[in-house]
Amino acid sequence: MKRFLCLLLASLFTCGALVACNKQPATDGTTEADTTEADTTEKTEDKEPDNGYYGLKFERPITVASYGGNGSAYSRMYVLQDGRMICAWPSTDSGKRCMKAVFSEDDGKTWSKIRVLFYGEDQTKTLANVDIIQLENGQVLMAYRSNDRNASEGYSSIRIHASDDNCETFYPHSIVCEMQQTGLKDGVSWGLWEPDFCYVNGKLTCFFAIGKTVYKQPVIPSTDIYEWDEAEKKWVQSHYTSDDTGKTDRNGMPIVDKLSTGGYLMTVETKRFYSSRGSTLLPYLLYSADGVHWKGVTGCFFPENTSSGGSPFWIELPDGRIVVAFQTDEDSLGTDFDTGDDKCKVTKIVMTKEGVDVTKSHSWDWTESYDPFDTMIGKFANWPGMLIHNDYLYIYTSTNDPVGGAIELVRAYVGDMKK
Repeated sequence: MKRFLCLLLASLFTCGALVACNKQPATDGTTEADTTEADTTEKTEDKEPDNGYYGLKFERPITVASYGGNGSAYSRMYVLQDGRMICAWPSTDSGKRCMKAVFSEDDGKTWSKIRVLFYGEDQTKTLANVDIIQLENGQVLMAYRSNDRNASEGYSSIRIHASDDNCETFYPHSIVCEMQQTGLKDGVSWGLWEPDFCYVNGKLTCFFAIGKTVYKQPVIPSTDIYEWDEAEKKWVQSHYTSDDTGKTDRNGMPIVDKLSTGGYLMTVETKRFYSSRGSTLLPYLLYSADGVHWKGVTGCFFPENTSSGGSPFWIELPDGRIVVAFQTDEDSLGTDFDTGDDKCKVTKIVMTKEGVDVTKSHSWDWTESYDPFDTMIGKFANWPGMLIHNDYLYIYTSTNDPVGGAIELVRAYVGDMKK
C-alpha cells in the first residue's frame, strides 16, 4: 500500500509534464522505421542510486530497443561465444511476421539498431515465445511457437531456426513438436507454448508447455521434454515433467537450468493455488535430481491485493540464492483478476532468504517482492528474463515506460558474492 501511495503521488506531480507532451506513441511497432532507424541508448536523466535489495544494487535502466506501440515484446537475451549480447523478440515487419534482434558489444550498455533475423515460414501462423542457445560448434538455435488456433482444425508447433554464421543469416532447422486439433472453437487456449533450451545430462533438450484437450474439456497445460537425436537429426519425446490433465493444476512456461549444487530447477506459472488463494496465475518451482523426473517444491509469490504472478524466470546468484522474476498486476491501477499482459503491469523479483535450500523451500522462505524498474502507474513492465554476465546480474523486461513500447534492462554487480 505504501508503494501504491508513493507511485500515485509521483504520478500526480508529473501529470502536468505528461499532458503537455502531445506526442502519441506509435500504434504499430512493426513499421520499416522501427526495423532500420530505432535508436537504442542508455538513459541520461539523473536518478538517485538504488539503496539495494538484499544485496542487489541496481543501476539506472538501459533501453535495449524501442520498438514502438503499446504492446509487449516477448524477448530473450543470450551471450554469444564472441562476447556479444543478443536480444531477440518476435515481431512484424511491413505486416510480415518475423524475428527481430539487437546486439551489444559493451556488456549491454549500448545496443545496435534493430534488424530482422528471419521471417516466419508460414505467414498464416503466429511466431512468438523465442528462446536462444549456441552450441559448442558455434551454431545458434532459436526456438519459437508457430500456431494457427483459430481454424476449424487448429495447428500448433514448436519450430527452430538456425544460424551457422554467428547470427548473420538464419534458415529453418527443425520442428520439435507439432499437433493438429479438430472440433475447436475460436480462441481456445490449447496448443504448444513457450520453448526453453537446456542441456540435461549432456543432451540438448527443449522444454515447452503443452495443452492437448479439446474445448469441451478443461485445457490444462503440462510440461513436455524433447531431446535432440544427433544421429537421426530429429527431436524425440523424452518425458513429461508434469502431466496435469484431469487435475486442477495448470503448469505452463517452463524455465529450466542446472543448479550449482546439482540437479535441475524449473519455474512454471501455475493455477495450483487458485482455489485457496483466489489467484489465477502464480510462479511455482519444481525440482529434479536427474532432469527427467520432477516434483513440485513450492510457490514463491502470493500477491496480497491482486490476482496474478505469471511468466516466471529464475536464476542462481553466485552466493547460491535463487532469484525469481515475474509479471504481476500487484500495485497496479484498474485491475481485477485479469492476467493479460496489458494488465500485468509490473515486473517484480523475489529471492530465497540466506541459507535456504531451494529444493526444500517453503513459501515463507522468500523475501518480499521488489520492482527493479520502478514502474510508473499506468505503465506496464512484463515478460521478464535474466542472465549473469561478467559479474553482473541482468534483468530485462518489456515496458512502455516512459512512452511507447521498449525493452529495458537493469544491472546489479554480483562479483563480490561468495558462497
